[in-house]
Amino acid sequence: MPTDLPKAGMTSAAATTRIHEIYIKASPQTIWEAITSPEWNAKFGYRAPQIYELSPGGEYKAKSNAGMLAMGLPETVIDGEIIECVPPHKLVQTFRFLFSEEQKKEGFTRLTWEIEPTQSGFCRLTLTHELAGAPIMATLTSAPFSEMPQRSPASPRMISRPPCADAPAPPLAKPSTSTSPDIMFSATPGPALPWTITCAC
Repeated sequence: MPTDLPKAGMTSAAATTRIHEIYIKASPQTIWEAITSPEWNAKFGYRAPQIYELSPGGEYKAKSNAGMLAMGLPETVIDGEIIECVPPHKLVQTFRFLFSEEQKKEGFTRLTWEIEPTQSGFCRLTLTHELAGAPIMATLTSAPFSEMPQRSPASPRMISRPPCADAPAPPLAKPSTSTSPDIMFSATPGPALPWTITCAC
């Protein structure tokens, strides 16, 4: 069955599959750990730890950080299940926002992470998000984080992403719906190409 793939540089809440691609100057193992290790992944996105049980059928949970808990968000804000796990190259999981009852009832979408070394010395990280049957998730992931409405105590039932409670997210956390490379960055400090963002993490 054909999927609705957005064209490069476009965003669309109607898309049923989105492909995000990034080139990273790091080994596949380092990138894998940045995705799956709570010590790493708590530095990105919502600045909250994500816990993976890395085997088929294992649980995936994104936990609230202190600031999110203070806002009244639940202890677990995203959940899912591991479908396929091939370290350090491929991870397939389900994914569901729990910020509201509407999101919880909508059910799970599917994420596929693929890490491929390239001849240039970078690794290509491709994230495919399958969104069929999930219009709320499709809408919430169709625009940059900075353009999304914020949840506040005055509107606790707003279907939205929570603001980052600690600090702005780094550039690699910015959502994209492009099917071409979005950005390149280095996971280790040191000289980098002119179009490379160096991230000392």
